[in-house]
Amino acid sequence: MFKAEIDLTTARKAVDALLAITTEARLRITKEGISTRAIDSANVALVDFHAPSSIFKSYERDKDLTIGIDLERLNAMLRMGVVDDTCKVEIAEIDRMALAMGKLKYSHSLLSEKSIRADPEVKEMTYPGNVTLPGSEFENMVRVTGSLGADFATFVVETDPTTTFKMLAENDAKNTVKIELTSEDITIVLVGEKEISSMFSTSLIKLPGKVVAGIEKVKLSIGQDFLLQMNFNIGDIAVKYILAPKIKAD
Repeated sequence: MFKAEIDLTTARKAVDALLAITTEARLRITKEGISTRAIDSANVALVDFHAPSSIFKSYERDKDLTIGIDLERLNAMLRMGVVDDTCKVEIAEIDRMALAMGKLKYSHSLLSEKSIRADPEVKEMTYPGNVTLPGSEFENMVRVTGSLGADFATFVVETDPTTTFKMLAENDAKNTVKIELTSEDITIVLVGEKEISSMFSTSLIKLPGKVVAGIEKVKLSIGQDFLLQMNFNIGDIAVKYILAPKIKAD
């Protein structure tokens, strides 16, 4: 049995963070909180998520529990509530979840956790480039490069002639755009290299960009033609995205 209450706005933001990568997840409910790790259907993006029990107004469980959840269905139900509502969650049976928000009450079936892909392993990685910036700055970079109609955007960290973080894009018509931030604007650290760059699909970074738009601080970890790691917090909820780069042809 599991029962909890959470602010509806927080619940919506948490689900949005997961939906940026996947439409279904295996949630592990423990004494410490709720966590999941999931990879997208194309195997190019991963989310690692932990919501501590302390973010809930109430949190009761009689044993550890693992459930499968359709995030799109859950999101649709949460959008029916009023912003100031408290969301009450109850799981009395392993295959059903009840939600209550104000006058609304839902009961719906859960997915079999065995039907969801196994949790991917995540190894700790060392990156030469680390950039910490407001989420609004990152979202703006993603939005501007996306508006050009480019399929890909390149992230660049360099120290010569100045320490900068850039995002560049070019569309099929050879139109280009460049957004550049310096170490006077944000925190940029590059170790052992003068310049690194990685290219990413604009469709891949679009949804993560929207999720972090209201986040005060986002850490981007970047390597040369390597995975992009994004770490940020939604209140006390810890979220990590890992996105695969486009490998450039020789």
